[in-house]
Amino acid sequence: MKQIPHSQPSIGTPEWKILRDPIERRYIAAGSLTETFERLLAEHIGVKHIFVVDSGTSALHLALLALGVKQGDEVIIPSYICSSVLDAVNYTGAQAVIADINETSYNMTVATIQPCVSKKTKAIIVPHLFGLAAPIDKIKAAFPKISIIEDCAQAIGGALHAHSNKKLGSMGDISIFSFYATKVITTGKGGAVATNNNTYAKTIRDLRSNDLISKYRVRYNYSFTDLQAAMGLQQLKKLPQFLKKRRALAQMYLHGLRSANLVLPPQDGHIYYRFVVQFPKNVSVEKITAIATHMKQSGIEVSQTPVWKPIHQLLRLPKRQYPHTETIYDHVLSLPIYPSLSKNDIRHIIQIFLTIYPTRT
Repeated sequence: MKQIPHSQPSIGTPEWKILRDPIERRYIAAGSLTETFERLLAEHIGVKHIFVVDSGTSALHLALLALGVKQGDEVIIPSYICSSVLDAVNYTGAQAVIADINETSYNMTVATIQPCVSKKTKAIIVPHLFGLAAPIDKIKAAFPKISIIEDCAQAIGGALHAHSNKKLGSMGDISIFSFYATKVITTGKGGAVATNNNTYAKTIRDLRSNDLISKYRVRYNYSFTDLQAAMGLQQLKKLPQFLKKRRALAQMYLHGLRSANLVLPPQDGHIYYRFVVQFPKNVSVEKITAIATHMKQSGIEVSQTPVWKPIHQLLRLPKRQYPHTETIYDHVLSLPIYPSLSKNDIRHIIQIFLTIYPTRT
């Protein structure tokens, strides 16, 4: 029986070959390949400055520091996000204020952010969750005096709308990216922080490495390597191909599951880092678990927790304040979607899914 993992890095022979270059040159720390990767990333995203670092969390930490976030400030983040976002805020000593999300996009909106804003609000971290563009333009317009950090960890290469020339990562005051193993493009582990602001760029450049300094201040060992950059350069070349394949596979899911009683992902502004379906509220968690178990027994790995645990639950905040997050957390399933999957794989996944969760009658 063929096994289909939920997530898988899209790497192959070209990545193996390109890794020989820094090894043969005996230069594997940050060097010329890292500089080239940064330059091409900046061109792709459409920003003046980009700095690659060792993780997306490090990128977010540097972004907050560049904005001057400190103890006594508040930073708004969504509840439905990985805990590393909360970690980055806590590193600065600031207070994270947790917002609910929209029940169909899984992103924050102006309406979900507004109740969290106070005189202490210094920044809002806006993720484009699962690859779907958040309404970053509307959020910026609604809160013009608050700094906006775009979290593009799951959305590199995306745009605000299908025919928009505004790339995700180019609209916030600062944006961050992740190149973890199963992200849209990977360098094994890594991240980047981008901005058009020269002052922010100067601060980030100074803080990301504690090597070769002339005047002491607290800095961070967040450096990238040429080994990672070599892989990143190859992955960046493949990014248009990756996105085209993800969208094609998503269209197969959207067509094949169109008659099922599900909320399917929106199409506009989506790169489908994850393909997450939502069950009606009257479908029990036990039923969804049974579906996931059936899929696994059929060789298909799915995830009931594309976000492992909401932030408000980790912090033991009142569940009634996060009704949409609570509903979504209990009623979603993430299906496999990545470039190495074939059309036959998707047909097989749909077929197995519909044997246990049939279409509407």
